[in-house]
Amino acid sequence: MINKIEQLIPNEVHEIYQFSKSLMELKDEWKYLFVPDEEFIKINDELLQSKIYWEDILYRAHIASLLSLFKVRRWFQGMENNHDNYYGFCSSLRGLIESCADSFFSL
Repeated sequence: MINKIEQLIPNEVHEIYQFSKSLMELKDEWKYLFVPDEEFIKINDELLQSKIYWEDILYRAHIASLLSLFKVRRWFQGMENNHDNYYGFCSSLRGLIESCADSFFSL
């Protein structure tokens, strides 16, 4: 049986929610290998330094986007849990909107 919140949201949002759920299950498998600053300073090859620099930037952007997605998921869960509570639903919806705006500004 489809719960009430699934009837109210577009299919695309539900698909993103399910995708974030699958990502959450795999979070322990991700590995980010950052080069310590002391080792980075010792590298003389500019190409290698650039490669390491951009990999670190992309790792951090990836982490930020995943955390943003997980925050959105939690707000969505709040909406789902409060589908019959007007104030709870509205406060979760507002949190979702603000979280999306913060993510848009940050990323």
